[in-house]
Amino acid sequence: MKLRPYQKRDVQSILQMVSKNQHSAYVLPTGGGKTLVVGYVILSLIKEYKRIMFSVPRVSLITQTIKVFKGLGINCGEKHDNNQVIVICNYSVKRYINKIKPDFIIFDEAHIAIHMQEEIMKKRNCKVLGITATPECLRSREKILKFSDVYSKKHFGPNINELTKTGHLVPVQAKYYNFDDDEISLNASGDFNGKEAFDSIQKQGTVVKVAKEINKHPEQKHILIFTISLAAVKEITKYLNKKCGGGFVGVTSKDYEYGRGKKKLGRYKLHEQIYDDFEAGKIRGIVNCNLINFGWDKPCVDTIYQLRPTMSKALYLQMIGRGLRPDTNKKFVRLYDMVGNIKRFNENGVPLYEVGDIKWENDKINKRRFP
Repeated sequence: MKLRPYQKRDVQSILQMVSKNQHSAYVLPTGGGKTLVVGYVILSLIKEYKRIMFSVPRVSLITQTIKVFKGLGINCGEKHDNNQVIVICNYSVKRYINKIKPDFIIFDEAHIAIHMQEEIMKKRNCKVLGITATPECLRSREKILKFSDVYSKKHFGPNINELTKTGHLVPVQAKYYNFDDDEISLNASGDFNGKEAFDSIQKQGTVVKVAKEINKHPEQKHILIFTISLAAVKEITKYLNKKCGGGFVGVTSKDYEYGRGKKKLGRYKLHEQIYDDFEAGKIRGIVNCNLINFGWDKPCVDTIYQLRPTMSKALYLQMIGRGLRPDTNKKFVRLYDMVGNIKRFNENGVPLYEVGDIKWENDKINKRRFP
């Protein structure tokens, strides 16, 4: 796995940054190849550090990360293994950190679980590198940590615009629908209430509009649909299979119905089977809530439907990022914003995915309304 020119530059910049700073972060858009870049960074770090911990936000990403690292010749394994590099899920970090005793920690998707990262930094005197495509945490009603409170020093790789111009990402072809979110309250985390949001989606006929768009465009072969709750996943999947001729599967933490009658699989193996079938064209569309927002890499995605209104800039761009990777004969990714996210995420009327240097942690972006 060879590095692209910008990735080579980023590896050197990251090594210089971590040599001078205790806590630092690397920012690169979804599809830019963060894991590969950091893998090459680790190849240099293992010459100096005895034990490196690499934390991922989901168990399903452990195997994927280890595969990449081993492909680079890195001696790595899971938390019970005696390897120089340990890949671990972030909810196990506090439990195992005294056993693993890392002298360097890397947090993947560092915008997630930011309080835990700060706690680890205070307890363990070692270097920390955070990596993310979206260096911002959702504001709640109460004061919480900013990403920059924890990672004051950051290196930014090329932005979405730059990677699109060089052909490393595909452009977005977007269509926007009006959506009234006035009746949706915000929950404790600062995002939209799931039940109220889905009630508004149903009341405004949003799912019906999605079905009509899908039926108008048979060329949409690999569709991702993001929605707001587990109940929404189930209802939307059922409706689309009825109105669009089948081929849609909902993925949730409960994993209902898919593969019924076959040998039972564990949740993560079942997810992988669904995703493989999607890539192979056996499934036309996946409906999900919070399962494939990050760390999910399928270049075949040609269409994204957002049925998830959000106040999170990070979530908004992570959803779009699932479709930005190039693929054979893929000239662009279609984006259908069905829930008015464009109202909340633009800079002077320009959608964030078209903005060159995004203004992260800008208070205006996170308000309930634009002025």
